[in-house]
Amino acid sequence: MGYSTYFNGSFKLSRKLTVSEIDTLFSLSEGEVPDDLDDTLTPGDQCHWIPIEVLEDGRHKHLERGDPRSPLQCLLVSPNEEKMYDWDEWLSYLSGTLFKAWGVEMSGKMVWQGEDTGDSGVIFAKGNKVKFVSIDELARFMEDACGDDLYED
Repeated sequence: MGYSTYFNGSFKLSRKLTVSEIDTLFSLSEGEVPDDLDDTLTPGDQCHWIPIEVLEDGRHKHLERGDPRSPLQCLLVSPNEEKMYDWDEWLSYLSGTLFKAWGVEMSGKMVWQGEDTGDSGVIFAKGNKVKFVSIDELARFMEDACGDDLYED
């Protein structure tokens, strides 16, 4: 048993990742912390966020560990594994610690939906900052921002 959270969307990275950087992400996704990283800072046992390549025609291609080419453009996605834990902490760690050290910025938005009612929202990323906004927070913001106009046809 466990708890499932599903994601829709992706995050664009500000530059191509090097082969070494891609290998680091694969190591983290396999539960291994490379020697050059402080394992006391990693949020959990395994990072499930993985890089994919965006091809010139817009299609996506999964990267493979040790691929000698650096992709034209990378996105960070969730593989939508059934049980993915510490996903929010890992995303904050990647953006605010690892990517920041590499000179990489992450941008975009992604929707999450957990098993429980109300466990949903949007993840916003810009620069090296990540913001998690629940659906309840979004609803309150819309009501405050729009007032009675929200209910007009």
